[in-house]
Amino acid sequence: MIEAISPSDLVEASGGDVYVDVAVRGGGADAPAWAGDDAVLWTRMWHGRPSLTGVGTPAAVAALLTHVADALPDEIRVSLPRGWADHLAPALTFEPRSEWDWLWTDTPPPAQPHEAAVHWLGESDHDDVRALLEEVSPDASAWPGDEKSRRWAGIRAADGRLAACLADTSRSATVGHISSVATAPAFRRNGYGAALTAWVTRAFLAEGRSPATLGMYSWNDTARRMYRRLGYVVAHSFAAGTLSRASNVQRPVGV
Repeated sequence: MIEAISPSDLVEASGGDVYVDVAVRGGGADAPAWAGDDAVLWTRMWHGRPSLTGVGTPAAVAALLTHVADALPDEIRVSLPRGWADHLAPALTFEPRSEWDWLWTDTPPPAQPHEAAVHWLGESDHDDVRALLEEVSPDASAWPGDEKSRRWAGIRAADGRLAACLADTSRSATVGHISSVATAPAFRRNGYGAALTAWVTRAFLAEGRSPATLGMYSWNDTARRMYRRLGYVVAHSFAAGTLSRASNVQRPVGV
């Protein structure tokens, strides 16, 4: 029988997995949580909606999910190891939304050209950040003024235009997180994304935020190569979407 565990027990149950550790330290793991052979699952509220995250081998995560499905809402957003849906139980259905990778580093990156031009932006720069994101990254996960964004870094061109930007969306004082890296089309292939990421990563580590972390869509091979050059390691690859109880399967009475 699978029993729920407390979020504080997740790190040990996962064998010290760095992603799990970051989630717990950043307040990204709520009760209930569960552990099985080679898999852990935990819940959290995300933008006011329940979500489920897990790490482990795809088959083990799917098996654990089958055991705990009755404790979940009839519909819930999930991010689980890529390939887990190949082992999906007949009582459940999965509507995929995206595939993404989670990367981390605890080592200062090598110096990059243009780092001297990077600086923290102020509220007066937010309109320019918003315009840049609307142009090149309308599905960005963080925007100026939202609850996720702590601060923004950027590079301005010689003519004053905002050439590139990046959001600090760290959830705790001990872990740094990068989001919404964007470069204007006219300034691409100049290394501005690498300069921003390196500068902010080094700032995180100097502030005691370690590791520095980020997520990226799996299809973006160019960005993945850049992050790896800066010392980031892909720790987990996820498939995200909506998990539902199959329409012909009824929840047991009393659950």
